Amino acid sequence: MLTFYHTSNHHFKPGEIINPTYGIKILNPNTYFNNDHLYSQYLKECIFEDYREAHFPNQPSRLTSVYLLDDLNSAIQYQRKFNKSFIYQVSVVSSGKLMHADMRWLDLAIYKPIDQLIEIANYYFSGKPVDKESFIEVLFEGTVSVTRKLDRK
Repeated sequence: MLTFYHTSNHHFKPGEIINPTYGIKILNPNTYFNNDHLYSQYLKECIFEDYREAHFPNQPSRLTSVYLLDDLNSAIQYQRKFNKSFIYQVSVVSSGKLMHADMRWLDLAIYKPIDQLIEIANYYFSGKPVDKESFIEVLFEGTVSVTRKLDRK
């Protein structure tokens, strides 16, 4: 059984299934209404998704995936950077599309023209690291279950 880590502000119990929520949130107009930062994020995700569908259809969608991390140290870094309350150890309970990608590409995509965004989307979905300081996230379109909550923070 594959084991990963997931960070969240939501309280999960052992055995509970973690459903993808990011895509639902970012595609909801109420999320980005009157918020330039979130609207920019929405547009970036739409461009990434269109590119993925056209060029990497076998890779999981950022909009329908559960976001995971390979190791506890990465989960701790993610928790600190994004101010997440909890770290969970999770297990894959069904097959699905899985990919590793350097999430630093998303930071580098801010304030870029469309041609550079498309190039960055290509790097992201091809799994190319930014550099030696890469931060790898795991996208998984499938079912994961909470194994246990880790006491951190």
